[in-house]
Parts: sequence; C-alpha cells; structure tokens
Amino acid sequence: KVDGKVRIDMFYPAGFMDVVQIEKTKENFRLLYDTKKRFVLHKVVKEEASYKLCRVKKIHRGPKGIPYAITHDGRTLRYPDPDVKVN
Repeated sequence: KVDGKVRIDMFYPAGFMDVVQIEKTKENFRLLYDTKKRFVLHKVVKEEASYKLCRVKKIHRGPKGIPYAITHDGRTLRYPDPDVKVN
C-alpha cells in the first residue's frame, strides 16, 4: 500500500513523505531524504503511518470567501485552521 491505498503496479511512483505499508510483514515506512538527497525508508509505527504529512504551498480564498490551502502533493484542504501558514 502507498498512502493507505493498494497499488497493483509495482512501478507506481512513490514520493517524499509517502507512507509505504507492507501487509505480509506488517511494517510501515515513510519515504524521506538522506543528507545526499537520496530516498531512504524510515520505519514508523502504525499510529504514525495513519496520517500524511503535507507542506502548505499556497493559501487562497475561493468563491464566497471560502479559504483553502494547497499542499505540496496537490491536495486541496477547504477551511484550514487559521493558524496554518505557508511552509
């Protein structure tokens, strides 16, 4: 699984901060960078693997003044917490 979704394609692209779960061994990993900007798998507990870490790239107001935030992986969050800032 990648980010909690079963992926059949073994060449599915996984990126920075994605959670990779291996069902057979019941292990969870988060993809991070090492000091030389290479991907490394960091082992995480099941509780930490249940949420996704995202960086906020932009905060805008949509139609009728509804605030929304855009994250680094393309997700859009409507009505973000007022304390959320860019980066």
